[in-house]
Amino acid sequence: MVAIHEQMGVWPEAGDALLFLIATGLLLYWYAAIQLLASSWAKDMGGAIAWGIGTWMMFTMVWVLVTVIVAGILGVEVGDTSDSQYQQLSVWVDLFSPNGVYQMLLESNLDGGMGRRINPLFVWLAALLWSIIPTWLFLRRFERIQ
Repeated sequence: MVAIHEQMGVWPEAGDALLFLIATGLLLYWYAAIQLLASSWAKDMGGAIAWGIGTWMMFTMVWVLVTVIVAGILGVEVGDTSDSQYQQLSVWVDLFSPNGVYQMLLESNLDGGMGRRINPLFVWLAALLWSIIPTWLFLRRFERIQ
């Protein structure tokens, strides 16, 4: 928020700042839960680190390939990412990525149609599911390990 003030000369509005803090806290929580779950399958500390980095890389760097593969399977043009069908499909595929949900949460307050074309209810539902499912799976796994 200080960077916004330094760059733009204004402070973000309270609602925007609160949305940023909530969305960022959720993203950190999601990755912590996902990496705890992933590292619970590791045999040693090196494996746990590899699982954690691997899950982060999958959602950060490889996810665009998942979108392209799904688009190709569904017959959507994958050579033009500005195609409206591809963009709409990308929105729905991004609900299955914590980074995509985070970005859509941050875009939810944008005016003038600058955000993605999706009902915010779906984005908040995805945020809720990203908060519950990895945590629940980890707790179940942890109970079985003990």
